[in-house]
Amino acid sequence: MFSASPAEQEGSRPRYHIDYGIASKSAPGTVAAGTSIPNDSIVYGCTAIGQTGHSSESWIVRKSLAIECVGIPGFAGATFLRIAGIVRFRIQDAEHDSLEIVHGNVLAPAGSGPKVICQLVNDQAKVRGGGVARASAQQFPAAQQQFSQWIVQMPRRERLGRVHFANVGGDLTIASLIAQEGYGASSSPRIRYAPLEHGFSVVAQFAVDHKASVHTPRIGVGLVRQDRDRCTAVCVWCDKSEFQVRIRPWLCAIRPAQRSVSVCRFRG
Repeated sequence: MFSASPAEQEGSRPRYHIDYGIASKSAPGTVAAGTSIPNDSIVYGCTAIGQTGHSSESWIVRKSLAIECVGIPGFAGATFLRIAGIVRFRIQDAEHDSLEIVHGNVLAPAGSGPKVICQLVNDQAKVRGGGVARASAQQFPAAQQQFSQWIVQMPRRERLGRVHFANVGGDLTIASLIAQEGYGASSSPRIRYAPLEHGFSVVAQFAVDHKASVHTPRIGVGLVRQDRDRCTAVCVWCDKSEFQVRIRPWLCAIRPAQRSVSVCRFRG
């Protein structure tokens, strides 16, 4: 394991370096103190206390190693966080399920390259009413306006399973999956699994075409009642399909006054 802190320089991005490393008995070595961490490392993606990241990187030795890290409080008086990390030298230590629990801002996914944020909306949602969709509409009003104009142009019976894509700047795209029938109180779940599965397939193809990673909230656990295990199975199916795309479901809705949430993601 290791601990890293940034060398703060006024007017420039901080550069993280290793403060110390501790090796297990089975590790062939440890990370040397003072080692500079490359700017493209997952370490820089942990921008909040408790936010986690997982990646395979080769800056420690000359081969790719699994790294898991988490943001922790900085030193007294410091502006930026410290990072605690674990390096797994053995392949069997790095093996894990396709479902990975992380913490972070669902509307600001970490990592490099193009990204798609998925969100579940209902088939009557001209204006997004709650959960991640509401927070998304507040942060990206242009995407909300595009969606509103798009959904009213099709009959309601044709909406389930459709996906609306809206670029919100740079390499970030909002994908709105229509897989909920109606809204409000109901004696049974409103989520519809077949449209959800189809929607994920559409998003997966979009991601392949644009070489993007896919990030999705914890669908249905907030304002929508649903079978979480079945919903997870839909995501896993997409992740293991012929698309070979990394799907990262960030599986929690945003609380009104809190953007840092408990999330999880799938890795291909």
